[in-house]
Amino acid sequence: MLAGADAPHDLVVLAVDGLLKDVESGKNVKHILKQIKALPKALEDLFTALIKEIDLEDRSTALHLFMWAILAKGRLRLREWHHILAFIRGGTPPPASLDEWRASEFYTQNDAQLERQIRSLSQGLIEAKGGIDVPDIGGDVGSILASAGSLDSTSGDSRVVQPIHESLRGRAERELSMQAPQRRLRSRSAISFMSSASAHSTGRGFGSPTVMGSLAARSIPTGWSPPDEDQNCIARRYHRLPQSMDPSKDNSPKHGPPSRAILPPSLSGARGKYEKARSVSHELQNAFDDLSRKVEPELNPGEERQEPDAKSGLELASLGVELALKKKEEILLERQVIIEERDANLIGPHMATKRLRASDHRYVSAGNELWKQQQKKTRFDDPGIVRLLDPRGGSTSTCLLALYKKCDGLEKTKKRPSTFRSDTLTYYAGKTSNFTEESGGVWCHITGNWYRPTQVKAVHIIPFFLDSDDIGEMLFGSRAPSLRRAGNALLLVDQIEKWFNTYHLVIVPVDSTETPITRWKVDIISPDIRNSSYLHYDDHGSDLDGKELQFHNNNRPVSRFMYFHFIIALVRIKDIKRQGWQDIWARYYQQRPFPTPGNYLRRSMLLALATHYGTADMEVVASWITDHGFDSPLMLTDEESTEAARRVHAAVNKAIARAETGPKDGSDDEEEDSDEGDSDEGDNEIDMEG
Repeated sequence: MLAGADAPHDLVVLAVDGLLKDVESGKNVKHILKQIKALPKALEDLFTALIKEIDLEDRSTALHLFMWAILAKGRLRLREWHHILAFIRGGTPPPASLDEWRASEFYTQNDAQLERQIRSLSQGLIEAKGGIDVPDIGGDVGSILASAGSLDSTSGDSRVVQPIHESLRGRAERELSMQAPQRRLRSRSAISFMSSASAHSTGRGFGSPTVMGSLAARSIPTGWSPPDEDQNCIARRYHRLPQSMDPSKDNSPKHGPPSRAILPPSLSGARGKYEKARSVSHELQNAFDDLSRKVEPELNPGEERQEPDAKSGLELASLGVELALKKKEEILLERQVIIEERDANLIGPHMATKRLRASDHRYVSAGNELWKQQQKKTRFDDPGIVRLLDPRGGSTSTCLLALYKKCDGLEKTKKRPSTFRSDTLTYYAGKTSNFTEESGGVWCHITGNWYRPTQVKAVHIIPFFLDSDDIGEMLFGSRAPSLRRAGNALLLVDQIEKWFNTYHLVIVPVDSTETPITRWKVDIISPDIRNSSYLHYDDHGSDLDGKELQFHNNNRPVSRFMYFHFIIALVRIKDIKRQGWQDIWARYYQQRPFPTPGNYLRRSMLLALATHYGTADMEVVASWITDHGFDSPLMLTDEESTEAARRVHAAVNKAIARAETGPKDGSDDEEEDSDEGDSDEGDNEIDMEG
């Protein structure tokens, strides 16, 4: 029977047909009752299998879809689900108005599109059904909810969205009863959105106040009756009760315990700051667009663009700088909202990570726009500086010019040396000629074992930069070894390579007083991997904590590069508020793992990297600068340090995304493009730094 069912409701049809055939074939009552008793188990097994097939990123939305379809006090019609889906989307804040919803990517333009989304999210377990409709609410509200003739709502938007079978409703009511607090929170969000819809709509059509008020009154899930104060609040919103009748102006009922439906104060505050910043950004964007059309009007094909006068150009560039700074602030506040929603269990960790990664990309793009506008502003503000920084003039450091050449489109793209892996294997003596399928042939520094070549990666400690040597000099000074050589690599087996590249673990000196550093060990800085396995089911991340790396010769990774990875790891876990990050920061503040003092990173760059995502713990950052930073004749302005840090973080983000998704072609940890004459000769770069 299961094999013959192409859709969930087909199973019911097949079951009934089978029972009728049994009756017609003369089967006795005992046999038929046995078949009937077996049917619920088959249905339940099917429902379970279908629910497990829901995509991980859609499960939060699907959960709330089931709640509304099954637990609502009244039946909800297809037309009303346009609004419901607007705010039950997992991982996205509810829209503040109908206009915002219509402009979003989740806007459903018609009922057919809406039905497809409902079927997809529910794996076909929820559908729009027709039937005789008796109004759920007294008065004439029910007659407003559908067009003429809707008492027999077998088609159109008057159909009721509900489970395909009553056995599903019964099971779901039992399961979803455990989700009461979340249900109350989402219901309050729904009411808020419907209030917004009422405020932005007129008449009795789609989204009208009457329809939305009816929806709010019927959609509070079964099993939760709001306290009298909340009921008055709802009534006031939709029936315009006087403000004086509201007993909960402080967001908490005066009689009885506070409602758990209220958002956490930190989340409400974060959302408020984010919305304010977004509004300011929107106004600045409009002003910038208006001024840009005047200063740099669109040209017809063949027309030559005239250089804008200095005053207008400076005004436009200054506004562009202000806009880019506000965009960066807006994105940082958005990231805080995402973290607060994750901590309040409104979105899952997977969705939070996905949204944070998307915000990373936009933050880097906003920083790029800021740098471009700053260069324009400098050019109009003081034209003499242009000659000083002209890449063709040779008047300043080559590494500093890399920032400006890339901005001006004058830089020739460099490619990664094609010999990086083979150079790394040679540098560390990491390959044995006695290779067999059983013993392996490539060494892993952390596990201290040989593996098949396809299992071990030559991992960049610092991600590859297109202008690697130039950025390297800005970070580490002119005497530091090249980022393109094997001293910027480790040999790591598959899963451990991913953990290293995603900053779940760091590698620090065994002895914090040893100079030069020859012994290194693993520190686990993420609870997420402690119980995760690598290679074999009985090999866990916790087994690596404190494990010393094993080398086959005297060559070691460059200590400055290892320190960079360590600092970036601390910056990232604080930025995403990874569980336990405060303890990690406190531990390394009290117990410095690297020798002190040590000239590891340029001070201005260290500060820029640490504060890239906003204010950090400046006491800790100051200790890094004092103990492990250095000054040099190359003086970077604040803008130059910020831009260099932006490019570093962009490369880090790209490396993290690549590590999490894995190379598509089975290649090494980073794609290795060939470029004749671009590889570095020699691997003798044993780290003898302090």
